[in-house]
Amino acid sequence: MADITKLTAAQAEALEDILKGLRHYGFDPDGAGVHGPNAHVETHPDGGVDWWIDSDEGFADGTMDKAGAGLWWLRRAQPGTLHVREAR
Repeated sequence: MADITKLTAAQAEALEDILKGLRHYGFDPDGAGVHGPNAHVETHPDGGVDWWIDSDEGFADGTMDKAGAGLWWLRRAQPGTLHVREAR
């Protein structure tokens, strides 16, 4: 991600946890996590974010609020499954 300051600390921690879980699917092979060049974030005026990460195997997309709670899903590489992440 080019600008980590777009994320709150809770969002950065939540996204890092998600990316760690996606490594066995071929995402984030270098282990850069939220600092990787394939991690992207678009901010909302309310502080929430939409995020996505791409790899040769597919894409993962998600959305979360300022507290890091939200939804994420995989595209192409795996059958569609919606995952819910609650705030800590």
